[in-house]
Amino acid sequence: MKLLILTATVATLATGAALNAQAYYGGGRGGGGGRGSGPSGELGAGNPGEAFPRPPRPVWNPADTTRDPTPGAHQPGGAQSSGGSATALPGRAPGHVPGAPTPQPGTPGLVPAGAPMDFTRAAATLRQIEIDWVFPVTPKAAQPLAWERAIAALAGTDRRPLLVRRHGHEVEAAGDRRIADLLDQEEMRVMSRFFRCVDLADTSRHPEHPFSGLFHPERPPLCFVSDANSEVAVGFSGYETAADVYRALYETLARAYEGDADRVVRGLRRGIEDFDRLLPREEELVRLVDDAVAEGGPDSPAAKKQRQRLDEIRKELAALRARQTALSDSLKLRAAD
Repeated sequence: MKLLILTATVATLATGAALNAQAYYGGGRGGGGGRGSGPSGELGAGNPGEAFPRPPRPVWNPADTTRDPTPGAHQPGGAQSSGGSATALPGRAPGHVPGAPTPQPGTPGLVPAGAPMDFTRAAATLRQIEIDWVFPVTPKAAQPLAWERAIAALAGTDRRPLLVRRHGHEVEAAGDRRIADLLDQEEMRVMSRFFRCVDLADTSRHPEHPFSGLFHPERPPLCFVSDANSEVAVGFSGYETAADVYRALYETLARAYEGDADRVVRGLRRGIEDFDRLLPREEELVRLVDDAVAEGGPDSPAAKKQRQRLDEIRKELAALRARQTALSDSLKLRAAD
């Protein structure tokens, strides 16, 4: 199994400061080098700005400690490696692209797109777009599961791509907060329905844990997305830009689904505006009906009037939910290979 670890220099949306964004890939089924592969088919560290290359049918296996980019191998974009990798390889000390600052705790991190969730939406609206986290039962295993088996254990019979979050320990607190902020964005919440979202404890990275094969032993990502068949995965540390994060997410959806995921997510987000108008009104009318019944009885003119208004709002909500469901269902999972 061939392995590429790419570190790309990217700019944050807020400050334009260069930070390291990592994408992890490897060779496809049956071997064979990807674009710009060297004599043995292995790929060198990527050039600044070249995140997420697409070698044919790539695999990310962050637990593979046996591979190293071939010194002098061609890199994506035609650049040459100067001998060895400029980034951290599994089992090796972290590095960075020459000239790019290494993110430190407190460095401005990702600024994801999407409306903040803390004050712009009603509580009833937020409940419509909660991320449906799965908390997997840890399998009994004498040793850590290999990457492919661990992904299969997380996926179960669900063919959706995986969105996996690992809660960080104290030294990862800054990145962990940024990942939490990312996951709280409206766009992320809306698109999460197209992923199987798995929540893992920090202990899952420990060498003796059955799921430790999912994580690089020295630089385990706090969050990653993976195709359900385990052939492509991209990890995030919390220091990536919104552009890189959402590009990885939408590219994952494009591989998994037939249809335009970007168009569907935008349409679903427009529906959130309608939910934000109708759901609080429904709650208000429920209270008004109760008040009218308490004051004049269920057959009083006031109670009938408020009940009629409530029925109208609920009809609008039913139609809105039907439209949202139809739009969501327009993305069809591709047939399994």
